[in-house]
Amino acid sequence: MKINKLIVFIFTMSIFFGVTHNAYADVLINEIAWMGTVTSVNDEWIELFNNGTAPIILDGWTLQASDGSPVISLKGTLSAGGYMLLERTDDTSVPGITAGIIYSGALGNEGETLVIKNNTEQVMDTVAMTGGWVAGNASTKETMQRNGSDWVTGTATPAAQNISNNTIYDLTSLPITTSSIQAKPKYCFIFDTSNASIES
Repeated sequence: MKINKLIVFIFTMSIFFGVTHNAYADVLINEIAWMGTVTSVNDEWIELFNNGTAPIILDGWTLQASDGSPVISLKGTLSAGGYMLLERTDDTSVPGITAGIIYSGALGNEGETLVIKNNTEQVMDTVAMTGGWVAGNASTKETMQRNGSDWVTGTATPAAQNISNNTIYDLTSLPITTSSIQAKPKYCFIFDTSNASIES
């Protein structure tokens, strides 16, 4: 009986730690308003996303820039499929949405490397942009948004699903202007959805 109980205990603990480890890896830096907003360049914010199926307690976690600013102490619970906004200075960076964390320290407009660490100092996610932000627009205040393994520029989506660079546009509804395209796609494919031929 003692052996059976020991086996059950080890099995249970293995499941527990396995789930915890997988959950950690699902906390992502999902959107970055490094350029601020149309209201103020100081209204910077960062969005975290839990891509897993279990809530994650963030107490003791940190998000920090490699140059030492900002250093953000995380806390609270990030629900499965949920978002958390980290807002600079006060809770007015994103009106209408309560910040999960208020932090101090500006993001560099020339780029940053941001790292999330858990409460045992294990790196959970890294956004390496020291050489310059690959997305986001300082003029239009469009944010840098995660899209799979890539990043795209688009209209801010705080605490909501990011825009996609796989949007289908109806070419029969011309003209299509750059302002009507939310994401700035790397590739553009044109499909003929009818049976008619396309003349070159």
